[in-house]
Amino acid sequence: MKNFRYISAAFGFFVLTMSASFAGTTLTPTAADAQVGIIANASLDRVVVSVDNDINNPYWVSIEDAEGNTLHNEIVSESGVFNKRFDLGELEDGEYNVKVGRGNEVASVETIYRK
Repeated sequence: MKNFRYISAAFGFFVLTMSASFAGTTLTPTAADAQVGIIANASLDRVVVSVDNDINNPYWVSIEDAEGNTLHNEIVSESGVFNKRFDLGELEDGEYNVKVGRGNEVASVETIYRK
């Protein structure tokens, strides 16, 4: 079962990396050994965040409204590939920013417009 999760995570990161140019994705190398990807599907109200994380220098994921109010924040504390889907369907119509970073540095931002 554990091998299946590792294979699934690796496949998910591969798909994310390969689809970066097709889905309006922000894919930003932030260090020699780490990458961040955000795929937004506004029609399905979903966002997928993928991080190749180093446990010694963890990433954070934040979802904010247009005024900069934080609606969700979490630290990616596990090493390896982190894939997480966020469902924005419960949010009101408007503009939202999905941010991924390390420390005080923002590595990637994707703006979502809910209608």
